[in-house]
Formats: sequence, structure tokens, C-alpha cells
Amino acid sequence: MMTRVMHYKCILEYDGTAYHGWQLQANAETLQGRLEAVLARLFNEPVRVRAAGRTDTGVHALGQVVAFRTSQTRDPGRLRHSLNALLPADMAVRRLETTSETFNPRRDARSRT
Repeated sequence: MMTRVMHYKCILEYDGTAYHGWQLQANAETLQGRLEAVLARLFNEPVRVRAAGRTDTGVHALGQVVAFRTSQTRDPGRLRHSLNALLPADMAVRRLETTSETFNPRRDARSRT
């Protein structure tokens, strides 16, 4: 039996003051690490996220585009609500939707500010 892979895209807003940038680091709290931990909790499986760009320590974002895939289907509205309930107050998912398997937030970005 073939497992269907679901692809999601979310628009993330955050205050980066408490984080050591976007990208995973072994001994530091990062935005990617926090988001992946919450997704793993919700899906009960490891979930890797890809972002349109990385940020440095203390950088904020109003519209960071992030994509991830999982073997489970969830209603995007309910998933967004669950993520926002579990993420810390300095992170919020503003939009969440399913997307094509070819979507890549870095390659498909039209602009960066």
C-alpha cells in the first residue's frame, strides 16, 4: 500500500529576539527547531521544514514562507489553529494551505525584503 504524502505551505510571523536565528543549531534555540518540535508533536513523526530564507539571531519576520510534508492529511484551518495553540507566543502561523509537491519556498520566492 502506497502512503500519500501531503505538502503544506505556511506563512509564519515571529519575533526572533529569543532565538539564535532560523536554522537548526546543536545547542541553541532556533525558530526551525521550535516549529519542527511542534509539528513532530502534532503528527507523531519527524517533520522537516524548509524556509524561503534563513535569518540571524534576533531577526523578526512578518511573512516567512515555510513548507513541510507529512504522511498525514489534516485540514489546513484546524492544523493552523493547533500549531498556534502549541507554538510560543512569539511565533504565529498566519496562513496555512496545502501545496503541490514541487513547491519550494526558496526557489519559488518572487521577492525578499
